[in-house]
Amino acid sequence: MKTKTREAVIVDAARSPVGRAGDRGVFKTIGFVDLFVPVLKAVIERNKLDPKLIDDICIGSAGTVSGAMTRNIVLTAGLPQSVAGCDTARQCASSSNAVANAAHYIINDDADIVIAGGLETMDRRGPVQPWQIGQRGSARGGGAPPRAAAPAAEEAKYPEGWKQAKKLMPFLPPEIPPWIYDMGMTAEEMCKRYGITRKDCDAFSQTSHEKAIMAQEKGYFAKEIIPIKLDYDDGSSEIISKDQGPRKESTLEKISQLPPAYNQNGLVTAGNSCPRSDGAGVVLMMSKEKAKELGYKPLMTFRHAVSVGVDPTVMGIGPVPATKKILERTGMKISDFDVFEVNEAFACVVLYWIREMGATAADIAKINPYGGAVAIGHPLGMTGTRQTAVMANYLNRTGGRFGLATLCVGGGQGMASIFERENY
Repeated sequence: MKTKTREAVIVDAARSPVGRAGDRGVFKTIGFVDLFVPVLKAVIERNKLDPKLIDDICIGSAGTVSGAMTRNIVLTAGLPQSVAGCDTARQCASSSNAVANAAHYIINDDADIVIAGGLETMDRRGPVQPWQIGQRGSARGGGAPPRAAAPAAEEAKYPEGWKQAKKLMPFLPPEIPPWIYDMGMTAEEMCKRYGITRKDCDAFSQTSHEKAIMAQEKGYFAKEIIPIKLDYDDGSSEIISKDQGPRKESTLEKISQLPPAYNQNGLVTAGNSCPRSDGAGVVLMMSKEKAKELGYKPLMTFRHAVSVGVDPTVMGIGPVPATKKILERTGMKISDFDVFEVNEAFACVVLYWIREMGATAADIAKINPYGGAVAIGHPLGMTGTRQTAVMANYLNRTGGRFGLATLCVGGGQGMASIFERENY
């Protein structure tokens, strides 16, 4: 048996613009394949990579992709039949999980080149349908059609001799409330339990918009965004080249006037939460040896990834124990990092992370330097690839060395990853 000490590097990381989900979104007329394939093909083409060399493609998605769909995407993209495909799901950390899985394949010498993807068109797989217009993310899936009425009891009988199991497992343990999958309710619980104020959430959110607008205007997203061309049936076309979410007209006064979104006296609003979003991302990963052989200069090296479970009623606390775990396992300190990508599922998530990690003013300045999900959007399973792309380009633009990305995860989890830019 051969054994090697190998490292996995990020050769390229790119994404689509992030659009709002549903009928208000710029991608409302297309489905997930139409969104992902152009990004996948662009990364392969701009790196002049022979697709026959790709060992596997792993797409992270919270709900859009499942089953054989990744393989279907591989074939639809025109890649050789030798290229395998799979999917992975860890809710909001799905593509972070895909990046870690790809790295582990490479580190373990089971692959040389793996593409990790992230993909979400929330509440749908194809174009927005007429019955979805006006739906705004209900608990049953943001516009899913009503289920057909069950047949009358006399029309649906078990055949003679059929036995029923005596005891069935509940969907959740009795001590866990069913509202845990309404993320806004968990954010409300988090604010209440840990004393996070509406004022602080609103102020943080305004800053996120300001940073994202600054990054757009300075062209900091140019290397990571793959423009998406939309051809319409009337013969017209449109190119989507920037994120839809950041609001130049946003002010703290406007955000502070928004009503609570989840209960009458709540603290969580549309202004201090991420919008429901659509997006696709791709991370091209290789072993260091293969990158050198093919003449690529990597952007950064994958170092570590960890996951944790937390109380699902306050799932937003997940980044804190995930960060503490990865620091403990690596012996690193917060002060060792040049950039942090802490996903802004809700503003309270990052505020809690800042408090519990004892972040200094210098540390806070390194958090989401180009804005985060409150402004840009959070296409669930795709966000990990967006974080990777932002971090890779930021470290190379600024000459920084270490970056840490972390997310809270629906159902009560957290994930954290560490990357290093080296002198390749």
